[in-house]
Amino acid sequence: DGIWSATRATMHRNDVRGDESGATYSGYTVYAGELNYKAPDNGEVGYKVYIGPNQYFVVTDIGKGRYQWYAFLAKPVGTAESEKDLKPEEEVDGCAAGNPAYLRQRF
Repeated sequence: DGIWSATRATMHRNDVRGDESGATYSGYTVYAGELNYKAPDNGEVGYKVYIGPNQYFVVTDIGKGRYQWYAFLAKPVGTAESEKDLKPEEEVDGCAAGNPAYLRQRF
C-alpha cells in the first residue's frame, strides 16, 4: 500500500509517516499499468528494459497479447501528479501510456 504503508508500520511498530516510519523515498516514483499490444517480437522476448538518464522503463509479456509496464522516473520529494495528468487522451505509437516515447513526452 505504498511508501506510507499502514501494514508495514503495524508489522514493525513504526509510525506510518515521518522520521520514525522506517521508510525513505528512493528518489524514484513508479508508474505501472497493463495494456493490450501486438508486439512484433511476441513469443520471443519475455521482457524489455529501457534505461535513460533518471528514468527506466520495463515492459513484460503477461500472455494473450497483454503486457504489464513499469516506469521509474527520478522525481523530487513532494512531487505529485493528478490521476488525470497520468492518463493519456490518445494513443502514442499504439501503446498509449505504456510506451517509453509517451512517458518521455509527459515527464
